[in-house]
Amino acid sequence: MKPIRVIPILTVSGTRLVKTERFKKPIYLGDPLNAIKVFNDKEVDELVLLDIGATTNKSDIQFDLIREAAGECFMPLAYGGGIKNLDEIKRLFSIGLEKVILSSVLFEAGLDIVSKAASEFGSQSVVACIDVKKNFWGKLVCTINSGTKIIKCNFSELIKDLEGAGIGEIIINNVDRDGTFLGLDLEITEMFSSISTRPLVTVGGLNSIENIYEITEKTKCMAVGGGSFFSFRNNNRNSILISYPKITFNKQVK
Repeated sequence: MKPIRVIPILTVSGTRLVKTERFKKPIYLGDPLNAIKVFNDKEVDELVLLDIGATTNKSDIQFDLIREAAGECFMPLAYGGGIKNLDEIKRLFSIGLEKVILSSVLFEAGLDIVSKAASEFGSQSVVACIDVKKNFWGKLVCTINSGTKIIKCNFSELIKDLEGAGIGEIIINNVDRDGTFLGLDLEITEMFSSISTRPLVTVGGLNSIENIYEITEKTKCMAVGGGSFFSFRNNNRNSILISYPKITFNKQVK
C-alpha cells in the first residue's frame, strides 16, 4: 500500500512560464515564481521545473531563475533542461534543489553522468526523463531535444541500463498527449511500470482526478505529473488558472 504522488510540472522558456501542446504551440502563462507561490498556498508535496528550450537552443542553464525558484518553494523542487555535465549538477544541488532530471544528456553523453551524480548525491536525487511518442507506423519510439530527434533504443534495455547506472526515478513523458487533455496513456504506463523497478512518474494528457486513480489502480505506477491540468480552467487553453484541486491524493492503492 503506497500513497499516490501527483506532481505539477512547470515548463519555462527563457524566464517565461509556458505550456505546450505535443511539445509545440507554447502559450504564455506568466511568471513562474508567481505560479510557485500559488502551489505553495495549495500545499503541493513536490514540484518539477523544466526548461524546454535549454537543450534545443543550446542555451545556458538559468541558474539565477532556479535559485529564485528554489528559494520561493516550500516543497521539494526538481529541475531539468540543458544539463550537460556533473559540474552543472553540483551547482544545481548547491542552489537548493532536491532532484535533477536528465533527458537528452543520457543519450548524448552516456550514462556515466548518472553513475557519478548518484554516487555523490544519492540515487534518489537523480531522475531520468524519457520522452516517447508513436511514429508514422504506430511504433513507440524514444525522442530527445524536446521531441525533435528520434533515437534508436530498446526500452527494456534502456531501463535496465539506467537502473544499473544508479538512476533513482524515471519519468515517462508522452509527447503525443502533452497538453491535450486526452488522458494519461494506460497502455504505455503499464508497459514501463512492468519493466522498471524504480519509482515511475507518467506524464502527458492528464485530464481528471479519475484518470489519476485509473492509472495508479491498474498499473504499478504510483506517481503522475501534469502541466495543463494545473494551468487551465476546464481544459480551455484560453482560460488560464494555476490551480491544484483539493482531492485526496494520498488515497491508498493496492
